[in-house]
Amino acid sequence: MKIAGVYTDKKRRGEPIEYTPEEKVPVAVIVAAANHDPDFAISVEDVKATSFRFSQKGDLFKKKFQNNNYYAEGTAVFTKRRRVGDVLLEPREKRFTLEFCDCVSENGLPEFKINKFEIH
Repeated sequence: MKIAGVYTDKKRRGEPIEYTPEEKVPVAVIVAAANHDPDFAISVEDVKATSFRFSQKGDLFKKKFQNNNYYAEGTAVFTKRRRVGDVLLEPREKRFTLEFCDCVSENGLPEFKINKFEIH
């Protein structure tokens, strides 16, 4: 579930607040890095998108949440930790390329589907 919060006003109480397209990039980089390499736990800081595009897919009026494809390039500070042996490696600033799209989870809440993630 990737939401920014929950509405508390009387009209929309309990409904999820979606991230804006620009806010989705750092969250998607964190999600993609966590699943990138099974031998390492990767934490991410200072995500800066240098190039960002998004386009709508499908019928906008039939979807409750945003239905977009995203492409982003940028830099971030990645810190790797070996899962076996618990060895922390030095943080490094590296470039990344990320492609992802919006989807809906089994619970009907907004989620990301990571299509491509590369650390250069």
